[in-house]
Amino acid sequence: MSGTTSTQPGAPGAPCPVCRGTGFVREEANGRSAARPCPCRLAERARLRLAQSGIPARYEHCTWEEFQALNASLREALRLARQTVDQFPGGDRGLLLCGPCGAGKTHLAVAALRQMVLERGAKGLFAEFTRLLRSIQDGFDRRSETPSFAVLQPAIDADVLVLDDLGCQRATPWAMETLGLIINERYNGQRLTIITTNRVFDPPPGEESLAERIGERLASRLAEMCLTVRVDSGDFRRNVKAAQFRI
Repeated sequence: MSGTTSTQPGAPGAPCPVCRGTGFVREEANGRSAARPCPCRLAERARLRLAQSGIPARYEHCTWEEFQALNASLREALRLARQTVDQFPGGDRGLLLCGPCGAGKTHLAVAALRQMVLERGAKGLFAEFTRLLRSIQDGFDRRSETPSFAVLQPAIDADVLVLDDLGCQRATPWAMETLGLIINERYNGQRLTIITTNRVFDPPPGEESLAERIGERLASRLAEMCLTVRVDSGDFRRNVKAAQFRI
């Protein structure tokens, strides 16, 4: 048994009253005694998985309960995000959350990731697109002029990957190739991917589409891998700040 002391969820430092800090409980079955992990130990493992998922502190509060579904678009987006979680791990089709800045796309993506990590035992990863590319570039193999596969591995292997703010800028050929490696490996491995973007497939005149930002081939693959969900609430963050200023 581990030498660490398990604590009751929600009461940091207090020994769990069920296992008394051992992390295991004994149960009798067919006249035999066996040890099994205490629920507090399982909860602690879930919290550790969540801490390792890379969710920024700015988004740690993002849950279903905190999401404000103020209109029909947001209510439908929330319903589809919940449905995706409910189907996990049986379904491998993710979400492509499209909409303007501040609409709540990242909130929904993080809330879904949290649920799958905490309730479904998923190994999750949150990655902001430009930061992910920067970390991959830092591990670039100059000899072969390709991204180091070891650097790509966490994004490829995660049971659930949230790729935030895709298409925020026009991708270079290198970025498109790197993204293609990640997306294709996840597609072949039937791993669930959730993407947020402020680009859409059919933008109004004068605006670039998602395909123009990341390439037609990648956009087509994402449309196949993910359910496209339009999220539109106006700029929620700006409206909240304006209301606070008026107060």
